[in-house]
Amino acid sequence: MRIFFCLMLLSTLVACGGGSVNQLDAGSDAGLDAGADAGLDAGADAGLDAESDAGLDGADGGQVETGCWAEAPALGAVHFWVATDGDDEDDGSEQSPFASPQRAALAVREHIANQGLPEGGLCVVFREGEYTLTATWTLSAEDSGQAGSLVTYRAYPGETVRITGSAPLDASWFETLSPSDPVWGRLSPEASAAVRVVDLSGHGITDYGTKQARGAHSWNASWSLELLVEDEIMDLARWPNRGQTDPVDPEADALVAGDIFGSGTDFAYLGTEATGNADDGYANYMGSADGRSWYLYHCTWAWGGATHRYWWVSEIDPRDQANCWPSEIQAWGASGTDPLPVLSVLFGSAADPLMARNRPENYAKDGFLRIPEVASDTRFRLPGQRHEGWLDPATLWVQGLFYNYWADDSLPASLDAGGWVDLPEEPAYGTRNLQPMAVFNVLEELDSPGEYFVDETRGLLFFWPPEDLGNARIRVSMLETPILQIDGVSHVLFEGLVFSGSRQGLLRAHDVSQLTFQRCRFLAASGDAITITGAQSGLNCCEVGQVGGQAIRLRGGHRSDLSHSENFVTHCDIHHFGIWDRTYHVGVKAEGCGHEITHNRIHHAPHTAILFSGNDHLIRLNEIDHVVHESNDAGAIYSGRDWGYRGTLIEHNYFHDIDSVFGGAHGVYLDDAVSGMEVRGNIFSRIHGHATMSGGGRDNLVHHNVIVHIQRSAHYSDRRARTSNDTPGDSWNLIERLQRSNESYEWGSPLNHQAEPWASAYPLLALIPDDFASVADSHWQDPEGCVFSGNLAWDTESFFTEGSWGGTGAQEFYVVENNVQGEDPRFIDESGGDLNLAADSPALSIPGFVPIPFDLIGPQ
Repeated sequence: MRIFFCLMLLSTLVACGGGSVNQLDAGSDAGLDAGADAGLDAGADAGLDAESDAGLDGADGGQVETGCWAEAPALGAVHFWVATDGDDEDDGSEQSPFASPQRAALAVREHIANQGLPEGGLCVVFREGEYTLTATWTLSAEDSGQAGSLVTYRAYPGETVRITGSAPLDASWFETLSPSDPVWGRLSPEASAAVRVVDLSGHGITDYGTKQARGAHSWNASWSLELLVEDEIMDLARWPNRGQTDPVDPEADALVAGDIFGSGTDFAYLGTEATGNADDGYANYMGSADGRSWYLYHCTWAWGGATHRYWWVSEIDPRDQANCWPSEIQAWGASGTDPLPVLSVLFGSAADPLMARNRPENYAKDGFLRIPEVASDTRFRLPGQRHEGWLDPATLWVQGLFYNYWADDSLPASLDAGGWVDLPEEPAYGTRNLQPMAVFNVLEELDSPGEYFVDETRGLLFFWPPEDLGNARIRVSMLETPILQIDGVSHVLFEGLVFSGSRQGLLRAHDVSQLTFQRCRFLAASGDAITITGAQSGLNCCEVGQVGGQAIRLRGGHRSDLSHSENFVTHCDIHHFGIWDRTYHVGVKAEGCGHEITHNRIHHAPHTAILFSGNDHLIRLNEIDHVVHESNDAGAIYSGRDWGYRGTLIEHNYFHDIDSVFGGAHGVYLDDAVSGMEVRGNIFSRIHGHATMSGGGRDNLVHHNVIVHIQRSAHYSDRRARTSNDTPGDSWNLIERLQRSNESYEWGSPLNHQAEPWASAYPLLALIPDDFASVADSHWQDPEGCVFSGNLAWDTESFFTEGSWGGTGAQEFYVVENNVQGEDPRFIDESGGDLNLAADSPALSIPGFVPIPFDLIGPQ
């Protein structure tokens, strides 16, 4: 049972009239001493104090030991009250409360200006109910508290207070669809019977907003009206539906298209015999092209906790030569478990991937279609003829990974009678055949529970409820700006409030200090939910979920002098983000220097959980699962392409169930030569790709981790830093990147990696010359100083994998020692979820291995 308690100063933070906001000392939570680790330099430990985390900090100023969700303390002094039946013309007393947050904030400002801050601060208490905003609630420097006298906004203990930018829809407004309605004939019989309709315009809702092109490269995007049920964002009518996979006839003939097979050659089903080294029930096929007979067959094997299958195209009949590598092969291959996946080129004469299928062209898998034909970067054909049933495709939008599996776009589209889609602009990287995509905002595709469509011309909303609406809380988003905008504020606390329902974001805080959100919930944001720029500010014991873009963005600290922001996200539940912006809109994005991301659970998202840049971050005791689900070449924790992004400690996290429908989902991904990171004491389990990856970086320490059930390898490394250059402005100009800050809020600020304080903080970095001529084609471009030691790996496909990007031989630059391979780590009860190590675990015999505090991982 997890017994670790919130380390924030709850006795003063959650009670009105509390003292100063005393943030966590990053140094007291920085991890276990690595000094005894063979081959490791304790001084290279992220610049963070290596004290142990005993679970309770006795030197915390006497805080009350209480859990995140324990009952809030009794009210202290209360100066202003707010209630849904209040009046902004009243005096804000308990007997005559205000009606709005803005009026209460104005009263606080007037009190500070006229009477100053009383000892113990000022407190605003909200009584239960929903407070609907039609404009952003703003706070500025005049609304600040001070040390010892906080300004606090909090919910009355035990009551739910919602501050929202949405409008209510009563369940009684939803009516059954009439057969006389013109929509009736456009829907399937099942949908016509299930769909309910509400007259938005008849209830005064006439602003439906505007959709914006968005995706990996958009930030703070606004969206149109969205339907929210219990703070969950419903799906705009789409094809295919989320997660949809169509059935396959395993005995159907196949079609192979591409290269020598042209637009398509029929391959006849031969049965499942002689499949190589396994008769696994998968089909073999034979066809004729270019006057020759060809065979399509495969080899299947289990390795590293995963099933692998490669498909071959060859003139060798597998019934005559049943093995995995026939002679004289002309081959294409793709690993996976699909009956017939897209075949990526391995070798042979194919110039492009082949589509080999025993399924219709418009076959849906994992919620995606494949683009069958591309005319240009802005024009492609939809698969099949389903589009012919769409009466009015003018509302059509498309969403997809149009060129790379790590970059998405959502764009409006026009459609001609032949099924050709035209886009108003190029996706970020262009468009190519066979990439995954989906269409949405098409009325005829309202065909499953949870989907809706807005007819803006008639002012009607059509919805297939996932269940009986009953007394469900149903809203539509209305506010097109953030719910809360805070600029220049310090010493302010928000406690126990729910912020929800905006067409853009929920919180924008800039140039703030000691701003804390405690036990708050941030839900249903169409854009990026939270951005905090400043110092000693953040979220503790909060929930952030149902977010169209990224959940939380922390910015602060200064790389030039390595001053830490001390911003934090601790003990939070962060989930279901990236609903519209599917890539690079993450759970927590940390920019700058010295952020703390600890004791959180981050889960259920299409891309990365934590993306960081800059220096000296602490990423510790987080549970990260079910992320990177719909992307490739991505990691649950990710950073990349800068020799100077050093000093981050990734420790005692639990990564599990990370598996992408497109492959290439990894645990910790230190990409493109990023250097000076430490990854220690983590548990990696059930990951589709590699547990840890290092893309040619220097001085990366990966040690004393437990790595189990990994499909590929425990660790991957290459020498890709040898592809760096001296082209001005190029992202691979690693020397230039060492000379300036690339953080968005301090872009271009000069850096000097050979001067103080950098020289003392990162002495190994200071040795790198400051001119490319001295670096080019030298040992400086190799992954020197890297360590992979003291790790235990069990049930993995391989142990250490070398890539060839930049040249082979990456492992020779590593210290690889004291690792244990192929031995069960002996968890106490893995099937029951207890991954503490038993007393006889072989991990505990590894020199320098310290037990991983599994019970302390995640929100407490």
